[in-house]
Amino acid sequence: MSVEAVRLTDDDTPQAGTVPLRSEREYGISFVAEFFDMTVQWVRWCESAGYFKYGDGTSITPRRTKPRRAKAGYRKYTLQNISDMADSLYRLKKITTAEYRSVKAKVETFQ
Repeated sequence: MSVEAVRLTDDDTPQAGTVPLRSEREYGISFVAEFFDMTVQWVRWCESAGYFKYGDGTSITPRRTKPRRAKAGYRKYTLQNISDMADSLYRLKKITTAEYRSVKAKVETFQ
């Protein structure tokens, strides 16, 4: 079975009849902390405190990878996760408007 490379157009959309080779990019927790100008411990604390929730109250949970010798695994976040986390923190008044706009602008630069 051979894998055919995907040729993207100027707007980065696959041409008709092709399938992208990779899924959405994921980032580690330290990268997420940088988006918020905070520490990894702060991100973990917000997660355990239940601050990362969608508007309907369900939790924003990152995908977890589990290496062979690890018990819990690593958290992996998408840009959409990071954007949703900023929305949640802003809704709960845990970050200022300036901090919220900063995170959203950083997310935009990576998309």
